[in-house]
Amino acid sequence: MAAAGSESQQAALVLDFDSTLSTPTWLSRAQQWAVADNLPLFESMDEAEIIANLGGAARLATLHTLLGALEASGVVLHIVSIGRKAAIVPHLRAARLLPYFGERDCEELRSLGFVKGRLIKRIMHARGWAHAEVLFVDDSQEHLDAAAEARKCSGRLASARQSAQHCGEVGVPHDDGHE
Repeated sequence: MAAAGSESQQAALVLDFDSTLSTPTWLSRAQQWAVADNLPLFESMDEAEIIANLGGAARLATLHTLLGALEASGVVLHIVSIGRKAAIVPHLRAARLLPYFGERDCEELRSLGFVKGRLIKRIMHARGWAHAEVLFVDDSQEHLDAAAEARKCSGRLASARQSAQHCGEVGVPHDDGHE
């Protein structure tokens, strides 16, 4: 924690994937929205579809700039998503975003009843981060409320059009994802 009168350092930014980092697109060929809990669809996407699903080339350039600046300033980036890790990681790799987020296999989210706030609390506790040092960005008010209720971290609601950033460790289940 920063001393009184000084600016506090944000220790971590925790991002959701679908509709926060990504901007799910409708894939006409599949007649489905491209979301990370649909592993077969994510596995079938080509690079152009992946880039579009992450908001396009201009948005990706902005994300790279933003994530790079956050990383350079010492902010640890995390993704906590109900989507599948096996879907998310290849998309981050294809968009060259994965280096911002080190990988982390996370059965924990499943064991915590898919309550993102519980996993964020574990990450905070393990790192010794205070409530004010962690920002959680998600497109679901329900997930934000659950995190706030447990006094785990500050939260911000994101829309698919906002350029939300990602997070250091990919904390997503690799089996049955749920929304």
